[in-house]
Amino acid sequence: VSSLLASFCRVGRGGCGRVYTMGNLCTTHVPSQHIRGEGRRSIGLTRVKSQAFRQEHMGLVQLLGQMFFVSTAIDTDQRLPSDVLDLVSSCMIGGVALSSIGKASRQGICDSVRALQDTALGKTGSGIGLFIAIHGEGGKAMDFNYLLSSFPSPLAISAVDDVDLVEQLYHAMAQEFHVLGFNMNLAPIADVCVRSEDSQFLHRSFGSNPRRVAKLCRVLVGAMLTEGIFPVVCNFPGMGGISSETFKGYPVSFDDFIALEQSSLVPYRLLLRTFQGRFGIMTSNCIYPRIENEVASASKEILAYLRQNIGFDGLVLSDTICEEDLMGGHEERPFVEVAIEHVCKLIRAGVNILNFDVDPDIIERIFDGVLEKCDKDLSLRQDVERASARIAHRKRALGILDNPFRPCAFDTEGVLRTEETTRIVKEVAMRSIYLHSDENG
Repeated sequence: VSSLLASFCRVGRGGCGRVYTMGNLCTTHVPSQHIRGEGRRSIGLTRVKSQAFRQEHMGLVQLLGQMFFVSTAIDTDQRLPSDVLDLVSSCMIGGVALSSIGKASRQGICDSVRALQDTALGKTGSGIGLFIAIHGEGGKAMDFNYLLSSFPSPLAISAVDDVDLVEQLYHAMAQEFHVLGFNMNLAPIADVCVRSEDSQFLHRSFGSNPRRVAKLCRVLVGAMLTEGIFPVVCNFPGMGGISSETFKGYPVSFDDFIALEQSSLVPYRLLLRTFQGRFGIMTSNCIYPRIENEVASASKEILAYLRQNIGFDGLVLSDTICEEDLMGGHEERPFVEVAIEHVCKLIRAGVNILNFDVDPDIIERIFDGVLEKCDKDLSLRQDVERASARIAHRKRALGILDNPFRPCAFDTEGVLRTEETTRIVKEVAMRSIYLHSDENG
């Protein structure tokens, strides 16, 4: 067991049974009437059986739950779906990525973030603050872009030859995220577009020069960390060279590690030298057949290369886990069964955070299935303990382990769309005019 695991996730024996400790979290298997969170709704084996099984394995529930990360949207009534808040209690999940159906207001966003954090820290939650994430790369792809300042796309920013100006822009962006309650940004996109045939994808990248991509990623990551936002660099080991072919429904890149080192891996190595493991890395939903016939998130070869060769010791997030991607070639099997198998494969490969875009009721069933497998498989359980230790370490370093920031709509007035930020955005826009041709020239 690593020293990190020993510090944040110790497993021992006490008079009442198995004890798990993770940061400020300590639970012991005790009779069900004394267990935190009794009476939570359950879906899975059966409601009663599932609830009883979780109560018997409460420490493991809290550790596994920290690995589960869920995408959800604020509805047209400015509210979160109730089943998402239930999931924060029932599975003690570790993070949520927010978007909106329609246009959520400042008040709606702040109220939703507070509800999520209060539930996580309340009597039925894990007692640990949540990662609250935004897809904040800039441009049209950015969530809540109607409410935030009009931050340019990565491709537009790549045309600006003024690092100081770009740094000002990204600090303003991070401040706007923070005041709304976000503490994680699922950006930057570090893909080096060397052969990508998707022109829409190009707008989400800093371009085709590895050094330039690395430089701008470093500016964004530094600004986010300074303002208390945890940046997640996407999509390791790089999707800039994807071909037009697919395999099992996934995009394919025919690059091997030698080819990747010449372009796609340059930004990751530079970021690691500057920030060590203080940022996260999201693996791609892409297959690299010259390395392994597995999607990158589930590839032991690719994740071992990240950890051992590149030397990254921070958090690794999977790319989105969704039904559309997973069911390619598995149409005859139930989705939940396929998903449980896939999630266990991700955990064994070394993923720390499991990124779901699935209905909350389905996620709860997947959670129960994985929990049952962890109970029977010591090696899988140890992988969960190690992943949870990394999560606790990073949350503690960010100050969100037990006291995350809870936003108030009133406080956003002097931060969102200020005159100074508008001035910076306009200046960047004026300097980033570029010509882009399509396949017809």
